[in-house]
Amino acid sequence: MKFFKAFLFIIATAIMESCLLFVPESSGAVSVAFLSIIGVYLGLDVAGMISKTSELPKGQFKELNTYKYIITGCCLIVLTVTSILIRDKVDVSMALTSFISSMMIILTCLIGGLEGNNIATDKGN
Repeated sequence: MKFFKAFLFIIATAIMESCLLFVPESSGAVSVAFLSIIGVYLGLDVAGMISKTSELPKGQFKELNTYKYIITGCCLIVLTVTSILIRDKVDVSMALTSFISSMMIILTCLIGGLEGNNIATDKGN
C-alpha cells in the first residue's frame, strides 16, 4: 500500500510538471492544489505516527516514514527547477511560491512529527 501511495504522489507530480510545461498560465492555481496533496500526504503520516507511538509502551516509538519526505523533496526540487527555468517565458511566480512553501511544509512536518513523537513517547503505557 505504501508503494501505491508513493506512486499516486509521483503521478500528481507528473501532472503538475505537465501543467508547468504545457499550460503554465494555470500552474499557479494547480500548484495550490498540489500543495494540499503534500499536506495530506505528510500530515496524515505524522498524525498516524504520533497516534501509534502513544499506544506503545513508554520509551518506544513508531519511526517516521522517511521515504515519503525523500520522495516529496525530490519531486519538489524537480518542480522548482522547472519553474525557475521557464519563469522568463511565462509568469509562474505563484507556482514557484507554492513549491518553496511546500518545502517549508515538509520541514514543518518533520519537526512536528519528531516533537509530537517525543511527547507521545513520554505518555506511553
